[in-house]
Amino acid sequence: MARIAAFAWAAGALLALVSLLLPDAAVNDEGLLAVVAGVAAAAAVVLFVVFDRIPSWGFQVMVAGGTVVASVGAYAWGSASAYEPLPYIWIILFAFYFFTLRAALLHFALVGAGYAIALAAESPPGDPLDGWLATLGTLLVSGMFVLLIRDRTLALVASLGDAAHRDALTELLNRRGFNEILDVELERARRSDTPLSLLLGDLDHFKRLNDDHGHAGGDAELRRVARTLRVAKRRFDIAARVGGEEFALLAPDCDEHGAYTLAERMRAEVDLGSAGGNRTLTISFGVATFPQHGESADALLRAADEALYTAKRLGRNRSVVSGADAGATERTRARSR
Repeated sequence: MARIAAFAWAAGALLALVSLLLPDAAVNDEGLLAVVAGVAAAAAVVLFVVFDRIPSWGFQVMVAGGTVVASVGAYAWGSASAYEPLPYIWIILFAFYFFTLRAALLHFALVGAGYAIALAAESPPGDPLDGWLATLGTLLVSGMFVLLIRDRTLALVASLGDAAHRDALTELLNRRGFNEILDVELERARRSDTPLSLLLGDLDHFKRLNDDHGHAGGDAELRRVARTLRVAKRRFDIAARVGGEEFALLAPDCDEHGAYTLAERMRAEVDLGSAGGNRTLTISFGVATFPQHGESADALLRAADEALYTAKRLGRNRSVVSGADAGATERTRARSR
């Protein structure tokens, strides 16, 4: 933002110098215009040097100062010059692109007042009101157009960013999105000294279902499982599809016992939902909890994956907590029924 402002100030300085050097240029006050060129050039140099140290409010002051300098320049050029209202367009485009609508409209009002003062000081022949209105109308339309383009661009970028993190079939987070959330939630759990549980689920014998009912049937089941997980999880848990038939869930502020209960609830819901149709689909879960089973994302994923492998080895359609032996897992499962 600072560099764009610097280029605008430099362009203003160059425009003032060009109008001074061109032969037969209609300039009202050459000395004052030279001062405007010097101020604009100095502002550009300062912005290029300290662009990374300007606070957000400093840009508001800078644009207001730019309006003052542009108004002095408008007076120096005079109404007979074609350059008179041109610097205002850079101020408006900058304000409407980088500021809120309210702040941009405030700067637009300052531009209108500054230009009115410049015209009044010039005392041009005839009535300057029509030129003032035409200039302000053009500036406002230009600013609103830039604002519209900015908002549409931001919305498109947000939409593309969300699409890059979402699984198109299930509308859950994909692996990339889940990994980013995992890092954030892990850091939050570390700072607040609270547990964070990771559940990895894998559909049992899903290839057989695809072979029997085709990929369309398999896709329908994946969407159904995703809906089931969304309903069964807690409101603030994060669900994702991290592989072909693999799902994951992050459960903030949830210890291993709560995570096991949550995994069993989701497992039972998937089993119950499929039992009502003409096919049977089950899911196995591996559970790992920060910090007991790992203090990094890789360690948690590895622990949950090993627990999932144990669940598959024990016969599928069950949940296993990382580090739990088979007997303890079966006893825990029996108590939860």
